[in-house]
Amino acid sequence: MKRHLITAIVLLSLLFPFQASANDGYSGGVGETPMPRNSKDIVMAKEVVHVILHEDFAEVECAYQFKNTGKAQAVMMGFPERPHQDSDFLPITIFRAFIDGDEIPVKMTEVALKPGQFGYEEYGEKSNWFIQEVPFKAGETKVVVNRYLAPHGGTVSPASSYMTNFAYILHTGATWKDKLGRSDVSVTFAGGFTWDSFKPDVKAYEEIDYAVPQGDFVRPEGYRKTDTGVSWTFTNFEPKAPDDNISVGFFRDARVDGSDVPAASASSWLDTSSYKYPPSQAFDGDIQTAWAEGAAGAGIGESLKAVFNKPRKVAEVRILPGYTKRFDLFKKYSRPKAATLKFSEGTTMRVKLEDAPEVQYITLDTPIVAKWAELTIDDVYKGDVGADTYITEIEFASAKTPERLDALSKLGIKKESKPSTADDATTSAGEGTNSADATSAIETSAAQSSGKKQATKVFILQLVVVALGAAAAIFILNTRRRKGKRDT
Repeated sequence: MKRHLITAIVLLSLLFPFQASANDGYSGGVGETPMPRNSKDIVMAKEVVHVILHEDFAEVECAYQFKNTGKAQAVMMGFPERPHQDSDFLPITIFRAFIDGDEIPVKMTEVALKPGQFGYEEYGEKSNWFIQEVPFKAGETKVVVNRYLAPHGGTVSPASSYMTNFAYILHTGATWKDKLGRSDVSVTFAGGFTWDSFKPDVKAYEEIDYAVPQGDFVRPEGYRKTDTGVSWTFTNFEPKAPDDNISVGFFRDARVDGSDVPAASASSWLDTSSYKYPPSQAFDGDIQTAWAEGAAGAGIGESLKAVFNKPRKVAEVRILPGYTKRFDLFKKYSRPKAATLKFSEGTTMRVKLEDAPEVQYITLDTPIVAKWAELTIDDVYKGDVGADTYITEIEFASAKTPERLDALSKLGIKKESKPSTADDATTSAGEGTNSADATSAIETSAAQSSGKKQATKVFILQLVVVALGAAAAIFILNTRRRKGKRDT
C-alpha cells in the first residue's frame, strides 16, 4: 500500500557542514539542488537560492517551483545530511520546510545509501533525512521552500588564518525531467562583511614559508559581482559537475584567537552537571552553542555584556534568539521577546524580537562608536518545557545588511499581489520577513477581511428584511383594497 501512496522520493538541498579543526584539512558546508528518485514526472521549472553570508555561518533559503506532468501522486520529499568519516561532523541547524507558503512538519529518518550514490565515494553508508510529504494533483505546480542555518567549513592552513567557504552543488538538478528551467543563486554579504574578507593573512603564510594564495575564490565563471555580494543566473540548462557548482571562499583570522571576539560577562549563566552555557558562547560565531541565563524562572532582568578590545562602530545589531542547535530545543526553552540594548556612549533602545529561529536585524538610525554593549531581557516567549532563556548569537556590525532572505519574491511570487485574506496574510508575514510588524500585519489583514465578510452578511440581511417588509406592505394594501370593494 505504501508503495502506491509514495510514488517518488525527492532529495532537497543536501548540506554537509563540518567543523574546521586545528590541523590542515578540508571541512565545508555544501547545499545541493534537489534530485528525484522513482519519479519521471516532476519538472523543476525554477530554483532560487538566496544566501546571507556571515563571517561564521550562513542563512540559507531555497525556493523551488515543481510541476507534476503526470498523474496525481504523493511525493515524499527528503532533505538528507551527508555523513562523513570526519568525527567533527556538524549538522545544519533549524531546518524548516514550507509548501506554497504554509510551514509543514518535518520528520527525521535514517536512510541507507548505495556506495558512491551521490558521487562522493568518501562519504558513509547512511544519512539522516528530514522528510515531508507533498501531494500533487495531475498537472499541478507547487512551490517548496527550505530554510536553514549552516556553519561554515574551511581549510585550516596556517592555524592563524584559514579559508572558509559556502558551496552549492547545481549538477544534481540535471536528474529532473527535462532541463532545469532557471536557477538563480545570490550570495549577499551581511553588513560589515566585505570583499576584503577574501584576502589571506599574508604575514601568517610567510611565517611558515607557505605560498600566499592569489586571486578570488568564486566559482563558476559568469557571476555578477557587486560591493555587497555575488550572483549567478542559469537558464534552460543541464548542470554538470564540477563546472557549474557554486563556491564562494574567503579567508579570515581564526575565530578562537580573533581580535573581533569581545570579552563577555553576564549577570548569571547556566551551569548544569552536564552542560555549560557561559556568556562567551553568545559571541563565538557558533550557531550550535548559546548563552543561557542561570537565574530562577525565565530570567527577566538578566543581562549579557560584550566589551570590545577597542571602540567599535555599530550600525546594526543581529540577534539569533533561543537555542538553535536543533528546532526542538528552540521550542523547548524560552527565548527573548523584548530586550533593552544599552551602549557605552549612552544610547539605549528597547527592541522586540519575533518568536522565530532566525537572525533578527536591529538597525540604528545613526551609527555609534561604543566600547561595550549590554542586552537586558525584558520579556520572553516561554519554552514548552524549560524556563531558562537562551540566546545563540549576537553580532555587532559596522554596516547595515542590504537585504533579508527573500527567495520567494526572487522566484517571482510577490506577497503584495495575493488576496488580502486572513490565511494569506499569515503566510505573507511569516514567509518573507523578520519584521516586528509581521504580527500586526497579520492582525490588520485578518481584521479587514473579517470586517468585509461581516459587512457583506449585514448587507444581505438588510436586503432580506427590506424585501419582506415590502411584500408585507403590498399584501396589506391589496387586502384593504379588496375589503373596500366588498364594503361598497
